[in-house]
Amino acid sequence: MTTFIDSFSSYLTPQVTERIGSATGTDPKLVRKGLGIIGPLVVAVAARAATSPGGLQSLLSLVPAGFDPAAGGIESVVRSARDQRASASLLRGVFGSGASAISNTLTRTLGVDAATLLRIGTPLMLGAIAHRISEGGIDQSAIARQLHDEQRAFQSRGDELARAVQESQAAGDEANSMRQKYTPHEWAAARLAPIAAAQVVMMASPSGVVGVVGELASAANEIKRARVGAVPTSLVNVLFDGEISKEEVMAIKDREVALTVVKEGVAAVKANTPSEAKSFGNLLVDIAVKTAEASKEGGFLGIGGTRVTKEEQAAIDDIKSAAG
Repeated sequence: MTTFIDSFSSYLTPQVTERIGSATGTDPKLVRKGLGIIGPLVVAVAARAATSPGGLQSLLSLVPAGFDPAAGGIESVVRSARDQRASASLLRGVFGSGASAISNTLTRTLGVDAATLLRIGTPLMLGAIAHRISEGGIDQSAIARQLHDEQRAFQSRGDELARAVQESQAAGDEANSMRQKYTPHEWAAARLAPIAAAQVVMMASPSGVVGVVGELASAANEIKRARVGAVPTSLVNVLFDGEISKEEVMAIKDREVALTVVKEGVAAVKANTPSEAKSFGNLLVDIAVKTAEASKEGGFLGIGGTRVTKEEQAAIDDIKSAAG
C-alpha cells in the first residue's frame, strides 16, 4: 500500500522543487530536504489528531475541499504562502503555538529561512492526506492506524531526516506546553507588555505624529532583535509569533492602563516561566530606553532638542521598577 508520505514525495518532482525554490529563493536541494522533513512532521501531527474524535477532520478542513496537490495544487499553495497572515492562521491551526518554534528549528537544521517552506509544505501534506482518503474510501480507524504506523516507521529509520522531524516536533510540543501554562489574560498581558512599555514613555512626553511612528518602530525593532538571538522554544520567540494587532494597541488608552499591562505581563512571566523573567524584564527596559531615544523633544526640524527628557527618564524608571 502506498503511504501518505510516498504520495506526498511523488509530488516533489524536480520541476516542482525548482518552482518552489524560485518562489522562495531557496536551493532546490534544500527545498526537497526541507519538505522531506515537513511532510512526515505533518503526518505525525495528523496521527496524533486522529486519536481524538473529529480531530483529523478538523485538521483536514484547513485545506479546501477537493484540494489535489497533483492537479495545480502546487501553484495555488505557492501563491497562498505569500499571504503571511492567512498562512500563519493555517499553521496555528496545525501546530498551535508551536508553529514558530518548529519554523525556527527547521531554519537551524537547513541553514536557510524555513518559514515559507513550512507555509508551503504543510497544506501540501494535508492535501495529500485528504486526497488519498477521498480516493480510497478509508474508514476513520484505518486512517488512524496507517498514520500511526507511518509515523513510527519513519522515526525508526533514525537517519538525519527522522532526527530533524523529532527535533521539530519536540520544539513544537515544548512551545505549546509553555503556552498552556498561561491563562488567555496572562498571555495577552505578556504579549502587550513591550508595546505598553513603549507607550508609557511616549505618553510621558508626546512627540507628534512623526515621532510616534519612529518610537513605535523602535519598539517593534527591539522585539525583532530579541527574537533573532532567541532559541526556538524561548518565551520571546513563542510570545511574539504573529503581529500585535492595531486593536490590541488601541486598547491601551492611557498611561495608567499601559503601566498596569506592563506589571501584569511581568507578573505572568514570573509566575509561569520564571526562568525567562530576567530576559523579559530586560527587553521591556531596552524598549523603554530605545523609545525615548527614538526622537528628540523640543527642537525644530530635527535641530537641537533633548534626546531623553526628564519625563521620559521618569517613565523609564517606572518601567525598570515594574520589570523588577
